[in-house]
Amino acid sequence: MSLADPVELCLQCHRAFPGQAHHFSAIEKYLKENPGNPAPSYAEITYLDGIMKEAGEEIAEYETEMRELTKRYEEKREALKSAIRRIRVLVKPSIHHLPPEILSHIFLICGVESKGWWQSSPIVLKHRGNTSIALTLSQVCSKWRSLAFSLPELWTRLEFKFEHDMLEKTARNFHSFATFCLEKSADRALTISLSTPLNSAFTFHHPVLQDVLRHSHRWQSIHFDMGADTFHLPQSMPMLESLYVYIYSPTNDYGDHIISSPRLHNLQVERLEGGGLETRLDLSSLTSLILLNSHCSISTLLSVLAKCLTLSSLHFREWLEDFTGASPDTLVHATSPLRFMSLEEMWSSNELLTNITLPDIAALCIQCDYGDPILFPTSAFTTFMARSRCTLTSLQIEGFILALDSLLEILLMIPSLEKFGFQDLLLHSEPQHCSLNLQNFFQQMTFPTRGQDADIPRPKDQILLPNLIHLDIAIVGLKFSNAWLRTMVLSRCKKDEWAAPEGVRLKQLQSFHLSCSADHCDASTLHSLECLEHDGIDVNIDVEYD
Repeated sequence: MSLADPVELCLQCHRAFPGQAHHFSAIEKYLKENPGNPAPSYAEITYLDGIMKEAGEEIAEYETEMRELTKRYEEKREALKSAIRRIRVLVKPSIHHLPPEILSHIFLICGVESKGWWQSSPIVLKHRGNTSIALTLSQVCSKWRSLAFSLPELWTRLEFKFEHDMLEKTARNFHSFATFCLEKSADRALTISLSTPLNSAFTFHHPVLQDVLRHSHRWQSIHFDMGADTFHLPQSMPMLESLYVYIYSPTNDYGDHIISSPRLHNLQVERLEGGGLETRLDLSSLTSLILLNSHCSISTLLSVLAKCLTLSSLHFREWLEDFTGASPDTLVHATSPLRFMSLEEMWSSNELLTNITLPDIAALCIQCDYGDPILFPTSAFTTFMARSRCTLTSLQIEGFILALDSLLEILLMIPSLEKFGFQDLLLHSEPQHCSLNLQNFFQQMTFPTRGQDADIPRPKDQILLPNLIHLDIAIVGLKFSNAWLRTMVLSRCKKDEWAAPEGVRLKQLQSFHLSCSADHCDASTLHSLECLEHDGIDVNIDVEYD
């Protein structure tokens, strides 16, 4: 563009932009002079190439200007919309017309949402960023602030997350805010979570911990993940309902005094190296107990089961090989109202099953994950089931060697099972025989159907697990018969083809979950099983590739 070209100014921003007529006029003039579109001469081609190139550059400039102008107007539009929304709130403040009683109720609904008894809290203090529903509500306006400060329930759920690289100034802010919340919560019950790094030299959390301990008479749900620190629980916690304690410290000692906790329903103790907490708490109202690597002896566990007459759920995990703490002859037999029990990663499930009776047990999970599978305590388990005379509806077995005959014997004892699963279960001590035994297991699990499997020899002429509706099998790394797996699952889903003996009631499978290796499962089997979803069956197949 030459200096002789006209310069136009934008009426909005007063910026100069190229004239709109120069190149267009030259092109239009040429087209008028050559209406028949004759072939241009070499000189004309050079001329036309030049003006087309300049016109293209001018078009690019127009497009750039249009994008910038569009962006500028969009920003102005959004800013104006935001301003209108703010003005509209002032002109029609419907939220401010709500009575304080209703607004208070809304605040409390926002403040009490929680995923679990320790997993979330409205007021969360972290090293890098704090979130608080109560603080957010109090910053809207003076009326909301006054209302939020007058509601003690908004300030009763606190979560403090201390991290190893925290500055002392940040820790002091935590302490100040903890004091503020504890004051605002008045005499209401507290839900508190406090976690610290696994570093015995870290002490920044001590002021907050001391404040929290001073309010133990108001504790309702407490989650202490104390890492390597040590502390002593108060002797009286009259309102406590849920307690989680994780301490990785060999020096923590709770002494021999009884800790008053008459309302305690949920207790989880993890890595409590000092041990003994489960015997010093008042467990008369306990309904759920989780002991994870807490060095609890089997004699102590049996004592707890015998004393807790309201206990309905037990999850026990112990990594030590020799944790019994007493010879089998001195163990006291315990009868418990448990309905769910999970025994995880323990060698002494045999001793425990031998010394307990659970007439109300409905769900049982037994697993051992020590690398090499160990023998399943078949004799102790069958004796336990016969002694308990329970109606077991769910059974999960993981990480054992369990001979096929023993597995069939166990399952025949429990026709009431509605959910059965096994993982890393070897049906023979010799791996090369597991595939054949797995095939035989699928055969025994197959329902009798018209025209099929009439020749399957069934133990005691009984149909295995007639009430089963959920089946979960994990056989990663094991070869299996695709044909018999497919036949077994289809026979339990196609109820129109059943040929059950007279008087035998069968239930249709509702869900089937399978985990296997890709090398051992063919495409036709996967397709047949996945097609069951069209019949309303929940099918989940996890194929693992090497």
